[in-house]
Amino acid sequence: MAAMFHPSDPRNALGTTTGSRGRSTSSDHFRAGAPQFFALAGLRPSVSMRGVRQWVVRTQNFIVLYSEMSAGAEIALTRRTWESMVVVPRAGDRITVTTESGATESVVGKAVVVAPPANESVSAVTDAVVIEVVSYAAIADAPAALNDDYYRSRRHAIAELVPRPVPSLGEKLRAYNVDDFEPEPGRFGRIFASGDLMINVLEVQHGPRDTNRLSPHEHDDFEQCSIAIRGSYVHHLRTPWTPRLDDWREDEHRRLDSPSLVVIPPRITHTSQAVGDGIHELIDVFGPIRPDFAAQPGWVLNATDAGLATVPGDGG
Repeated sequence: MAAMFHPSDPRNALGTTTGSRGRSTSSDHFRAGAPQFFALAGLRPSVSMRGVRQWVVRTQNFIVLYSEMSAGAEIALTRRTWESMVVVPRAGDRITVTTESGATESVVGKAVVVAPPANESVSAVTDAVVIEVVSYAAIADAPAALNDDYYRSRRHAIAELVPRPVPSLGEKLRAYNVDDFEPEPGRFGRIFASGDLMINVLEVQHGPRDTNRLSPHEHDDFEQCSIAIRGSYVHHLRTPWTPRLDDWREDEHRRLDSPSLVVIPPRITHTSQAVGDGIHELIDVFGPIRPDFAAQPGWVLNATDAGLATVPGDGG
């Protein structure tokens, strides 16, 4: 299915496919699995200790650690062999990230910190929500994820994550204040990248989404994790029909209140609809890096730091 964006949507510039290795014609390519839904308020935390409640959800290529921290609490981030991304999604929350060499960075949300491949810790100066995203293959002694069983066998429809060479900055922490980047015509969200992952802090939605401006589309060969920070969303998902009747699934229209996470497999037509009054906020996570996003001038806000200034596109 071709993407169906409203004429005003910047993603019309991406073309008709969004993949890392070209569209597969094999029916096996559809067998990437079903969408996964996590309404965190109704789930027992993966980790619970003094001042910290943490939920861990994974995809095939990366792991998401969603932590609710009380002021004064600290979490140690497991040693990694690649960079990771630390996100403070709420305005007013303040944290300090410290590396094993003693480098520190204090940020007041909303902020994104790209951390080097080393031992780090996060201290909450105020009550804070902290989201860490790290490549699954790069994390030592990864905590058990709520959905580990889902990935007992590798899903070959999903492109393998291969780290890229990035500028060597030692153990320097790179911090970006999300609100420093005002919306611009032709740019989609606020996108940041590390050596192997990409996140998009989408613009705040006030009130319900216009039902005449939805954006059903699919990704050829990578998973998307959507994290709802505020508000409520209905996630609309449609599985394509294959020659195998056993592969067919009913459409889903799943409503989740925040905080919540949804993992969307490749080749599933999807769109997320903010519903209800108030403010709605969503963060999308991708791994590997999306070359179609990286190829759009000005879309990746830390492109130079991430070594993406000259990355070619794949035609969408």
